[in-house]
Amino acid sequence: MHAPEQGVLPDITEDYRLFDFVSDDFPSMNYPTQEGSSLSGSNSSSSAYHPNPYSLNTQGTPYDIGDIEQGGCNFYGSNLGRIVAQRSPYVRTPISLNPQWSSGSSYSLFDSSEASSSQSKQGGCLSSMTGQSFYGDHASESNLVTGNPGSGFHKDEVEATGYNSYLRELVTRGPISPVLAMRKEVLPHLLSLLDGGDAVILTNILNGALHPSSLYRVMKDKHGHRLFVKLLDKCGYRHKLEIVSLVARADKLFELAKDCYGKCSVKKLIVSIKGLLDLCDSVTSALSIIVSDLMTHDLGLSLIKCCLKNLTYKQNSFIFEEAQRNCHQLARHQKGVFILKLCIQKSDGPHRVEILKELVQETMGLAQDPFGNFVIQFIIELEDSHFIREICSEVAEHLAELSLHKTGSYVVQRCLESSEGRLLLQKLANFTDEVLEQISTHPFGNYVMQTALKVEKAKRCHRALARRINRILKNLRSYPYAINVLKHAR
Repeated sequence: MHAPEQGVLPDITEDYRLFDFVSDDFPSMNYPTQEGSSLSGSNSSSSAYHPNPYSLNTQGTPYDIGDIEQGGCNFYGSNLGRIVAQRSPYVRTPISLNPQWSSGSSYSLFDSSEASSSQSKQGGCLSSMTGQSFYGDHASESNLVTGNPGSGFHKDEVEATGYNSYLRELVTRGPISPVLAMRKEVLPHLLSLLDGGDAVILTNILNGALHPSSLYRVMKDKHGHRLFVKLLDKCGYRHKLEIVSLVARADKLFELAKDCYGKCSVKKLIVSIKGLLDLCDSVTSALSIIVSDLMTHDLGLSLIKCCLKNLTYKQNSFIFEEAQRNCHQLARHQKGVFILKLCIQKSDGPHRVEILKELVQETMGLAQDPFGNFVIQFIIELEDSHFIREICSEVAEHLAELSLHKTGSYVVQRCLESSEGRLLLQKLANFTDEVLEQISTHPFGNYVMQTALKVEKAKRCHRALARRINRILKNLRSYPYAINVLKHAR
């Protein structure tokens, strides 16, 4: 068989699959491949571009030395290693470079079939004739460790030698593919290699998995984010600086914060750089732009919690300032209410006082809100007499209305139990019989009356209220909600 003319596809039968030739003469030709086949090869020590054609081992291929010599080494040689003979009569003999090539020796590259075995034991990939390794697509690297038949390494051989041996060989050659970082079966072995403390392995995993083109995918991947977390524990300031320079952007941070695994990656990043002021300032500056959205996002709020837990008061000042500006909106939001309570707990001085002032002024509205009522109750639990007095005074003015409201009744009960509860007891004792009967027989109001009769903040008010309840005893007996009220009035 003679070599095909330049630009003309070679005559290939159904049994032979020749694909993906790349050469100087032929820019790129994609040939049909069998399903499941993959490219694999190994790095070599030489980078010769024009090997002696007689050095090629062509046994079992449709080309002989004359064909190659006539067609030119660049055509047949540049990636002859990419001839894969899955389910075909080809002999699977890797094509690689040999130091003898540079001297023009006519010895064959591999003298026996042992070459294939020794090559696979090294855990390598077949190299191109240029001396540069190639992986086809990312799946080829995965095939290396999973024992895929198309990779050139049998599963039993991989299992016998161990994944770590193959991965170690691959990782020591250069940056890994990000696909490996996101493979479930590969992850434990990469983590194990990192624990070995090899600086070359650490650098190659960092440069591959955390490359700018793949960093966000790895951080948001179910398995990749675990490798990212491990790398943060192992890498130094320089690599953290590179990561922060890519991640510390408001749009990217918000995208990561909205992802289940991405937010875990960012939280770990925050923890790992909390002692590095310049890096921490870069991240918090980006967070300050999106802090309002994060406070009310199901997943994003965990970043705010992480900052409040790990960063200093000064570094968290942007969170307290935002909480002060939007405290009314946060108090009425299902997720925001938790962040607001946490901000009140963590803040101190002017920030805390201003937040509490804003909330107390809105006591009546928040008391009737499904989420805001929890904020008012929380402020009462802080036991700040000044703010408790203001809240109880506001509640006392609308006592009857709030007692008949589902969430408002909770606030009234908490006020009755507070240090300023006597203000509400006095108000209740002065209500008319009709109002007391209405509250005592109401589905929510009866709980307010029970609490008022149980507390002993002011004995005179308590006795006066009990006498008023006994006065309307006959009217209350016919109401199911008033039964427990009567028990406490006796």
